[in-house]
Amino acid sequence: MPPDSVDLDGHRSGTEQQATDQRRQLEAVRQDQGRLEERQATFDAFMSAGPARNWPEAAARAQYVIQLLMDSYGVRDPRQRELVARVFSDFATLTGDTPKGPEAQ
Repeated sequence: MPPDSVDLDGHRSGTEQQATDQRRQLEAVRQDQGRLEERQATFDAFMSAGPARNWPEAAARAQYVIQLLMDSYGVRDPRQRELVARVFSDFATLTGDTPKGPEAQ
């Protein structure tokens, strides 16, 4: 804050200050969401730039899409989560990678 500016926070009542803090936090969340959406769009463009070059890349793309769908639909059913975890485990086994996704959380 510049030295000649007035600190308005010190002149607010507790309720007013709480409302101001909430507005500031909400704005910070909105900015974070905007940055996240930009990063996700960049990653989506990267993932769809061309065909997968090998099975591990195809498995990584499939895992990404499955995770997006699970997050979008709010999958909480333990049976469905277990099924996805097993598919991710199969991907890891077939590609010689370490498991990623719901079972690793």
